[in-house]
Amino acid sequence: MSNYNLDRGQDLYFAQLNDLSSSYPELAEDIMKLGALFGFNVGVMQEKAPSKDFNFDDETCMLSYDWTPSYKKLSMAILNVATQNSKLEEKMSYRQMIEQVFSSYPKHLQSNTSTIVKTEDEIVNDSSYQEILNTAKLHSILLKLMKLMAWLMMILIFLRI
Repeated sequence: MSNYNLDRGQDLYFAQLNDLSSSYPELAEDIMKLGALFGFNVGVMQEKAPSKDFNFDDETCMLSYDWTPSYKKLSMAILNVATQNSKLEEKMSYRQMIEQVFSSYPKHLQSNTSTIVKTEDEIVNDSSYQEILNTAKLHSILLKLMKLMAWLMMILIFLRI
């Protein structure tokens, strides 16, 4: 899953950055330059807990960190930092922008609804659950009928020969 997550995440990430650059042409340079630094380690889904720890070599502009951010959340964090940078008189360095990206990356999914826990009786009596059971039973019956028909065909073929 990890290779697929990274490969597909990179594709979606750079497509998202291109879309953001088209939508915000005044921020395009910061979006693409900053976004490129994160491009080697971004996924469709986040892997591991987010951390603000990273290594950045100012000479080679190589960035590394030990978790994989979601491409959607990361691209939005990059857009936020590019927007902040555009409003500053003295522009941020790459290191400062990276720190801002890690600081503004969403740490938790937020939900306004509380988790609903159902009892076993509520699950068993739920119409969706019943539909799944009925579909599974129907599928099982159809498989048995198909096997029976296959045997009958074999017998008919055998008797005719």
